[in-house]
Amino acid sequence: MGRTIIVSAVAAVIATCVVSLAGARGAAGPGCAPGTVPRGVAARVSSCSQPGGSAARSAAAAPGPAPAKPTFTAMPCPDGTFPPDRTVDCGFVTVPEDRARPNGRSITVAAAVMRAVTRRPKPDPIVFVDGGPSFGAISDFAAFSYFGGASYAEDRDVVLVDTRGTGLSVPRLGCPEFDQADEASFFAKPYFYAPKPAVAAWTQGLSACRDRLIGDGIDLASYDSAQSAGDLEALRQALGYKKWNLIALSADGVLGLTYMRLYPDGIRSAIIDSGIPTQVQDGLDFWRGGTEMLEKIFAGCAANAACNASYPGLRSSFYDFVGRLQAHPARITIPDVGGKPLQMSISGAFFYEDAIYGIFPGDRFEPEHITGLISELWRAAHGELTQVYIERVSSPDPPAFDSDSFLARGKTESYRCRDSVGFITRSDLRRAAADVPSLAPYFLDPDYDLLEGGPESPAGCRVWNVGLADPVQHQPVSSTIPTLVLAGEYDLGVPAFMVRMIPRTLSNSTYVEFPAAPHVQLANYNSTSDCAREIAGRFLDNPGKGPDTSCVAALPPFDFTP
Repeated sequence: MGRTIIVSAVAAVIATCVVSLAGARGAAGPGCAPGTVPRGVAARVSSCSQPGGSAARSAAAAPGPAPAKPTFTAMPCPDGTFPPDRTVDCGFVTVPEDRARPNGRSITVAAAVMRAVTRRPKPDPIVFVDGGPSFGAISDFAAFSYFGGASYAEDRDVVLVDTRGTGLSVPRLGCPEFDQADEASFFAKPYFYAPKPAVAAWTQGLSACRDRLIGDGIDLASYDSAQSAGDLEALRQALGYKKWNLIALSADGVLGLTYMRLYPDGIRSAIIDSGIPTQVQDGLDFWRGGTEMLEKIFAGCAANAACNASYPGLRSSFYDFVGRLQAHPARITIPDVGGKPLQMSISGAFFYEDAIYGIFPGDRFEPEHITGLISELWRAAHGELTQVYIERVSSPDPPAFDSDSFLARGKTESYRCRDSVGFITRSDLRRAAADVPSLAPYFLDPDYDLLEGGPESPAGCRVWNVGLADPVQHQPVSSTIPTLVLAGEYDLGVPAFMVRMIPRTLSNSTYVEFPAAPHVQLANYNSTSDCAREIAGRFLDNPGKGPDTSCVAALPPFDFTP
């Protein structure tokens, strides 16, 4: 979503490297890794950026064909990205931009092989794709936070892949024009994200980035999951691995599942961590999942004596207030956002979105926000709406619109438009309006697509104009590959509602949902990661046997006591 995600989280993300209310990965030890966020809080206003970036720029996309046999060509590794005691080989494979035209233009896909630290490494390496879907995996987040301290990543090689169009791969499909559209929409007149200027800004931003990339000779329709899956297979062959274990994170759940469908013979096992399924209705299922979490919060507060005593009738108060705001939106002024006032119009749907965006159960670096969210919802519904938003949004520092420093949003646009969003119909929007009535004014508004859907929307995809993937791409993946599927109960990056779709057609899968957990189950800063890593380690050692998941029962539920 292009707009409201920033509202409830802006005060948090203007500060350096914090976990956003929208489920960003957040602080990663002493450094900071960009988060996987549903609609780009970290992409818009965080000061975090991907490390490196210049080491592979000389490996430019070639105008001629790719070699018939994939070859891994060495390149320097980016400085400061990996533990000093780990041997890492960085390089790239040269592949066709479009496999239907093998003699056409070629591109490079970068990877870093973190060698096992044990004297006798296991023969089954791990290949990792990082989500976004336009984060590069060659990052300190992957090296330190996601795999750091994990035993299964020490006795195996771990291959980090910057998927085509991202990170150190060439070309990189960055779109600074999207940052300009974000900024123009944020400061639109007469108020924050006013429809007419916001829609105009996004139409201009999409068109400008598209025209520039096409002018560079890039075939935007070739940056989808099926082509990226072919890149993974080429990389496996180039590195000489007979089979490897796939770990696909977040938005790259789509890529991981596509790889399982198209190239199953090279995959020993798969872990889908907080992953998006191939059949998802991008954006719409996010709101269904967010609503499920919001209802859990209302039920949890009602069942907790102290919470219920402090906020009696919370759910009914909230929905009554949403209805009143929808009938009569509130106009408020935030006195100081980066040294100037910000005008806002708060409708019922706007307030409902912000309630969902405020869900974060906490991790080892950032305290939970749910009890504070409950208080804010109660206060807003009882006469303190303006004060709540002043507290949320006010900041002496201006927001930074710099997503292009670490997100290749042109890749995201092609990937999502071809594989998911482009399949959404008006009938789908009507069904979403019935499932989430509080957002029906958005789903049924003719301006929904670019105003509330942002660039990754049916209207945005019409501007981007990359066509649709084969319809099988938008269907559930059926597979017998041993698969471990992980989800967090309060994951706002990819709600568990979405993740639960994945194992339904995987006949040899295990699904684990961690109580009171946010996004990214295997990251070492997640409070439930010890259990998640224990399960993952056992699974990787013996994928054919269902792993022992008994540690989940010992994890505490979320405590709703104020």
